[in-house]
Amino acid sequence: MQVIIAEKPSVAREIAAIVGATNRKDGFIEGNGYAVTWAFGHLVGLAMPQQYGIAGFRRENLPILPSSFILLPRQVREGKEYKADPGVVKQLGILRELFGMAERIIVATDAGREGELIFRYIYSYLECRTPFVRLWISSLTDRAIREGLQHLRPGNEYDNLYLSAKARSEADWIVGINASQALAVAAGRGVWSLGRVQTPTLAIICSRYLENKAFKPATYFRLKLSTAKEGTEFTVLSTEKFDGREKAEAARAEVIGARTVRVVNVERKETREQPPLLYDLTTLQKEANSRYGFSAEKTLDIAQSLYEKKFITYPRTGSRYISEDVAEEIPALIGNMTRYPRFAEYAGKMDTASLSRRSVDNEKIADHHALLPTENLPSELDADHRIVYEMVAGRMLETFSGACVKENTFLTLQSAGHDFTARGSIMVETGWRAVLNEPVEEKEEDMTLLPDIVQGDELPVKGCVTEQKQTRPRPLHTESSLLAAMETAGRELSDEAERAAMQHLIDRGCRNIAIVGHRFAPRADLAHAQNAFALRLRGACGALSDAGLPYDESMVFEAGDVANGIIAGHAIAERILAARSGHGGTEFDGACCANDFAAFGVIRGLADRGLRVPQDVKVIGFDGVTSGSYTTPALSTIQVDFTQLAKFSVDMLSERIDHGTDEALPPRRAIIGYQLVDRESTAV
Repeated sequence: MQVIIAEKPSVAREIAAIVGATNRKDGFIEGNGYAVTWAFGHLVGLAMPQQYGIAGFRRENLPILPSSFILLPRQVREGKEYKADPGVVKQLGILRELFGMAERIIVATDAGREGELIFRYIYSYLECRTPFVRLWISSLTDRAIREGLQHLRPGNEYDNLYLSAKARSEADWIVGINASQALAVAAGRGVWSLGRVQTPTLAIICSRYLENKAFKPATYFRLKLSTAKEGTEFTVLSTEKFDGREKAEAARAEVIGARTVRVVNVERKETREQPPLLYDLTTLQKEANSRYGFSAEKTLDIAQSLYEKKFITYPRTGSRYISEDVAEEIPALIGNMTRYPRFAEYAGKMDTASLSRRSVDNEKIADHHALLPTENLPSELDADHRIVYEMVAGRMLETFSGACVKENTFLTLQSAGHDFTARGSIMVETGWRAVLNEPVEEKEEDMTLLPDIVQGDELPVKGCVTEQKQTRPRPLHTESSLLAAMETAGRELSDEAERAAMQHLIDRGCRNIAIVGHRFAPRADLAHAQNAFALRLRGACGALSDAGLPYDESMVFEAGDVANGIIAGHAIAERILAARSGHGGTEFDGACCANDFAAFGVIRGLADRGLRVPQDVKVIGFDGVTSGSYTTPALSTIQVDFTQLAKFSVDMLSERIDHGTDEALPPRRAIIGYQLVDRESTAV
């Protein structure tokens, strides 16, 4: 007899139907040479200190560090004490008997870290020796189960997955038990809770709150001019940011007195917005929260339910990519959507012979591929389940659709010696955005409806007002932004320095800021940044977003093949100037550089074309090289703590020497401190 163990009874019933087990028994289903049984979550867990003979909340007993951990059946509270859950004890007895009779065990718990731990803890607690194999599937459709049973994997292939889950479980125990008890002992009263995840998460929330409340907004003023051509009225904004109302009002009077505004430059540029990547769980949770107000827990519960109903693939995935073999199934899944009312028309028009491949990458998949709908179409879903299902299905159609193509128009106008800008956008090809037909979220300044304008047009000044503006702090965390912060908590420190650099330029009044020395990446892709430059770009992008400023490909300037930083910066300066109207129809008023040498090159390149730093363009570097204090102007920069960096490097080198060259050491990551050095290149 073969025993199949699932994570919960509902999944066990699905598998039993496939293998022909129909005879229901107490705690399992039998038939056709199989016994299909189940857990119901974690039946077995780590024992509390009392089981080690250690009294809790006593200073002399801390730290509590068991030499080996004890496993116990799941505990329930009874009065002031805990005891084994009777239902769990009963099911463990059934499992012990079935495992003892089995020729082999087929592990069908959820194909992930926690699913593996659930089985292995049961297996260890029962001191079982029966050999086991693994059923590893990404959906619960009949086809997936059958194919999985035909391709069972050796159980030891998943030993590392189990060990990682075991390490996480024991780390939670060690940190939670010891830190919580130590805090309570130190406080002298009450019971205080500290946890490996909860406490850093609380710190993220509190840090943002304190930062938000301590923020001192800087006030500035801009002119908003109304004009028209051929009956179409539109508004333009001044490029100047006045630090006082008196200066703004004086400029306003000059503009009104001039009575006309002249179009000095018109640039039309076609941009392609690539389709988004498929959902992983965190991205699904973030978007469900921001769009529909769903909590992360609610989204996961709904996704798990849809998975168990065979409508979507395994939800607890951390990948936004699929493999080449899964990609071969996409045309059929798209064809399937022609029978789903909301997407039928769009899916029927898709050319499955030329699908986008942004989300196809074998190298970026760990345990499970990105979320996809299955071949099973739901007929009746409640409103919330329908929302999540259509998010997953719609995202699949978006991902494999063509780019959204826009024609952006950038205007530069001038009146009484004051420059104004406007931006308009026309959708040329809707592309992937046609799937959900949701409005494009544009900033206020991007929403101008522009008439047919040519360079040299003289237009009337129909009105001009002074608008008071303020710099804004980073907003308090929502559940969506908190999920993003938790996902990158260890890396968030790495991009804070570049965020600080960009924020410094914004605080100095810059609104059209060139990002120098980076390769452009869509905002969504930066959530998964790993290398130093991508992390810095994410920091810069975050500061722009917080300030309500746009971020797009036209403002990011890569060094290309130029290796020398100063030469690269000089070349980039030429490209920035060549793209004078490439952002809001005006010259860039700031440059946030990936390193100091690139900044030196940018400053010299600007000077060669007659532009002054900081009067015309403010420039900030990164690294804090000594020569930055001797340039003209002296360079504002992010000063990296080289002493700390050197110490870390020497410590690593010494450690490697001590261990010898034959012993492999695991990689280590260090977060190096920084400070913003404010010099002449960003002076007001």
